[in-house]
Order: sequence, then C-alpha cells, then structure tokens
Amino acid sequence: MDRARAKRMAAELEGRLVGGWTIGAYLGNGFSAVVLSAEKEGQTAALKVIDPEMVERAGTQKQLARILREKELAGHGHPNLVDILDGGQCGETNHLYVAMELLEPRTLGQVRKKLPASRIGPLIGQLARATRFLEERGVAHRDIKPDNTVVSLDFNRVKLLDLGVIHPPADPNDPSAGTGDRFVGTARYSPPEFLYREEVDTLEGWRAITFYQLGATLYDLLMRRPIFDDFREPPARLYRAVKDHIPLIDAEDADPWLVDLARRCLHKDWRIRKELVTWDDFEGPRSMPESAQQIRERLKKRIEVAKTSASVETTTSGARPTRRTLDQLAGAMATMAREVCQHGGLFPPVEVLHIAGDNKCVVTLRTGPSVPHELAGILEVQFVVEPLDAQAANVRITAAARLGAPPGEKSALLFVGEPSAPALRDAIDSYLHATLENALGTGTPPEVGLSVRPNMPRL
Repeated sequence: MDRARAKRMAAELEGRLVGGWTIGAYLGNGFSAVVLSAEKEGQTAALKVIDPEMVERAGTQKQLARILREKELAGHGHPNLVDILDGGQCGETNHLYVAMELLEPRTLGQVRKKLPASRIGPLIGQLARATRFLEERGVAHRDIKPDNTVVSLDFNRVKLLDLGVIHPPADPNDPSAGTGDRFVGTARYSPPEFLYREEVDTLEGWRAITFYQLGATLYDLLMRRPIFDDFREPPARLYRAVKDHIPLIDAEDADPWLVDLARRCLHKDWRIRKELVTWDDFEGPRSMPESAQQIRERLKKRIEVAKTSASVETTTSGARPTRRTLDQLAGAMATMAREVCQHGGLFPPVEVLHIAGDNKCVVTLRTGPSVPHELAGILEVQFVVEPLDAQAANVRITAAARLGAPPGEKSALLFVGEPSAPALRDAIDSYLHATLENALGTGTPPEVGLSVRPNMPRL
C-alpha cells in the first residue's frame, strides 16, 4: 500500500467506527495496512486496518487467521513487544483490523545516526529477548528490522512491532512466505534461504532466519545506515547482494563483541549460522568465572610452594576443506596451544601433536609426570577442530582431558567462530590453566574425560 492510497483510506475512515473504535488521524502505513489513531471507551490505540485489496488477493480467512493469532498474544506482558488490545473483522465496514498500544512513533531506523554507541548492545539484547519470547510460544516473527522497532526517547527501551506477520512453523494453513516472488519479510534484512524461498520450515530453521534479521538490524545500528544500501536498486541487484555480498563492518566506536556478533549472524549458510550463534550471544560477551590470568596467578603460588618441598627433579613424558587447509589449521592450533602453555611458565614441559583427517583435525597436548606440579601421571588434553565450511573460516572446537586413568567419554564445547578471533586464544588459555589446576595434587581426572588413548587417534 503506497502512502497516497493509505492517506485516502485514512480520510475515508476518519470519524467512523471500526470494530467499535472511533478512527482518528493517520499515523503511517506499511506494505499491507494503514495505521490510524483510535479511541474506545476512553482507551487510545493505534489501529491497523488491513488493505482490502490485500485481503481480496490473499483471502479473508487466511488474513483473519493471522489477526486472530496475533490477538492470542494479547496480555503477553513482555516489555519489548507491542501490546495487542483487540482484533478481528468489523461487522459494519467488513474491515480487518488490529488494535495495538499507541507508542512513541520513533523507530530505530529513524534514529540510527544519533543512537549512542553505548546503547546498541542493551537494545539489541532487548530485541533478541522479544524474538526469543515469540519462539518459546511456537512462532517466528519473520520481519525483524529497524523500521519495525520503536525506541523510547531516552534510548533505554525498544518494542518490536508488526506481530501480524508471525508464523507457526510447519502449519499447513499458513504458507510461510507468500507465493511466487513475494514473501512476508523485507528483502535487505532477510537471509538468502528466506529470500529465495529455500527456508526450512522448522523452529530451528526460523531461528536461523531470526538470527540473521537481528544481525542485519545490528549492522544498521553499528554502521549508521541500512544494510546493502549500495545495492538497493534494481531489485535483482539487491537479491544478488543478499546472496553473495559479505557486508563490511568497521564500526570503530562500537564494542568489538557486537561487531563479531553481527558478522556471525550474517553468515550466508543457515546451517553454519545456527552453529555460530546462540540466544545467549545477544546478552553480551560470556564472562569466565575467573580469567586465565587469575588462574595463572593462583597456580604460580601453588607451584612455588610445591618446589620448596620437592627434592625430585621434574621428568617429562557439506563441502569439505582440503587436506592442506586442515593441515594449516591443525598447525596453527598446535602453535597457539604451545604458546599458551609457555606463557607464564606454569606448565611442565609439554609435548604437542597434531593430525588432520578428512573433515576435522586433532591437537593433543601431553605433560607430566611432575613432582613440583603434583602430577602423578600424564595429563593429556585434546582439542578436536571441526571446520563449518570449505574454507575453514569458521570452526567448532571441543575439548577433553584426562589424567593417568583410562579416559572417559565426555567432552566440552569450547568455541564456535573464526579461528583467528582473539576469543579463541582466551578460551584455550582459560581451559588449559583450569585443567592444570584441577589436576594438581588430586591424582584424579579433570571434570571432562578424554576419549582417546595416549597414541594419536585415527581420523
């Protein structure tokens, strides 16, 4: 619905009743509806009246079903979702409508150039919590973008609008994305699989779409301009950019974790995207209970005490990436792990081995026995590195450890993301030093077991 048609419709309805609501002034319009101020029994609202032409094309029952689904969210109580007050079909005018709380008409799209950088993280976290709330109720929003998100005057709160596009995955009565080349969403904020109608209609598939749309919204806030703005015309150029172009994010005033999060959210392959991003990522960088430096300092004190009483010297003990890529990845991981052990001088001499297979590589560290470290046997740590794409641009790393006794079967997810990210070194640093501390003087395995024998595993 264009602006001229929306204003004509608003003029025709002003002063009339729609669903018992007295229509006031024109507030705005979207693709399928005009939004008007309204009042009923002393309560004010923003009334969304669906374009009759849209209803005729899509069918009254399907449109009404969507409105009733939206109405089911009335009284939801979530602070970051617009409140739904009423909805249905007017018996007098036959118009389909939804009544919502009347909000300050200021969207993230309108304020992105003046939004304080310090508010980007808290606001994207609120927006993610709103979409997660919807997912927990079995629906996906499908059209998350700055223009569908209003922000308070003090930049402290956002609310997600346009709940009329919510979709319950795998519902045969609600086609997920329209027909033909039309879909329920906005092209520049939607991932390739959604834009090209290749989405997987499951809760997990739609979560991957949600993450992308949150990432595209985050891009706008970081870069102070719409994503793919240089490719907006003609539409075919925009579609090609969404499919193939990787947006550059160089926001120097932003927190690095937000830039990293946006990059992960905007990954083109939804299968990899869902591995790279979790809901918790939108709450800020994960904080370790203790930093690696804190663990190192405590280890240093314990080892110094042990050395003073010890008289025995220390003794030592989809598409797949090419083998060359895996060899390089394994070598880089081995070097990083060796450097972490050497930094601070707290580890006994360490043997580092690495091997690459067809679709993963393994880095194994062995150290001990060591009297000063109170290691009665060999401490062995294994990192399994699995590339998530053919270029190994993103990886999943699990870690496991054992001390002397036969290995267990458990492993811990250590890291998912770019192998060049500083967070990977921090994760390895914390894991190795925590493992050494856990093994000191106990003679028992650390919390997670290692599922291989001392010899290098077969791949």
